Formats: sequence, structure tokens, C-alpha cells
Amino acid sequence: MDKINMDAVLEDILAVKSLEQDIRAVKEAQDAAKSRIKDTMTQFGLEELTVDVFTVRYKDVTTSRFDSKRFSQQHKALYEDYLTSSTSKKLTIS
Repeated sequence: MDKINMDAVLEDILAVKSLEQDIRAVKEAQDAAKSRIKDTMTQFGLEELTVDVFTVRYKDVTTSRFDSKRFSQQHKALYEDYLTSSTSKKLTIS
């Protein structure tokens, strides 16, 4: 059996952590830019805006969602009849 190369594993862990931090920073920058666009559209009362080759829409959208929590409370046996289980592996680094 091969010996675990701890230095290589540590290098990969540090890479993952660094990339996670980069992803958070990019996501924050993306969210800030989206917020500025929304603020501009709200300020001018726009639901649609065409800029260069882009069309931006910011309007109310109504969706319907199934309230599984309430259903499971009110119809416990029926809810349990339709539950399915799956197994997967999850990697966590802390």
C-alpha cells in the first residue's frame, strides 16, 4: 500500500481554501454590481433596460412552491410514504 503524501494533501487543502476565499470575493463583487444595477433601475422606475448588446430585466416574478414542511405536519403518513433516501459522499474541510 502506498504511503499518503501529506505534503501533497496539505497543498491541495490550502489550494481549496484559497479558491473558496477567491470565490467568496468574486461573489461579493458580483452581488455589489447587481445591487447597483437594481438600484439604478429602481431609481428610474425601469423594469427593462437595454445597454449595448445587453437587455436587463428587473421585475416582480410570482412563483408557487410546495410547502413540504406544512404538508409533512398535516399529512405525516402520506408524506413519509413518498420520502426517498439517497446516499452520497461529501467532502468537508474545516
